[in-house]
Parts: sequence; structure tokens; C-alpha cells
Amino acid sequence: MSPNSEQRLEALLCALAKHYQIRGINLRTECERFDWHHIGVINESQVTLIPLHIPLDIDKLSGYV
Repeated sequence: MSPNSEQRLEALLCALAKHYQIRGINLRTECERFDWHHIGVINESQVTLIPLHIPLDIDKLSGYV
């Protein structure tokens, strides 16, 4: 991954983190609901069931960056 791509990804992840924090969404709690064996691992199909509430409007995310 190029340095520019890494920076863009980091900015996006930071924006998403702020989005979740403002709305009081705790991703760890959401993931723990699917970790039936309490080993800290969930599979890809379980991830698709987690209500992530990702804003589809990129302009809204850019306001957090």
C-alpha cells in the first residue's frame, strides 16, 4: 500500500471512529454479541450481521476529518 493510500485509510478510520463516538456506538460490544466462545474472534459472515451504521455520504465523513 502506498503512503498516500495509508494516509487516506487512516483519515477514513479516524473519521469513522469519531462518527461512532459521537453516536455512542461501541463496536466492541457489537462484536462481542457474535463471539460465542469468548476468544476474541468472529468470522466474516458474522461481521456482515453487525449494524455498523456507516454513513453513506462521504461529505458527512469529511466533516469529521
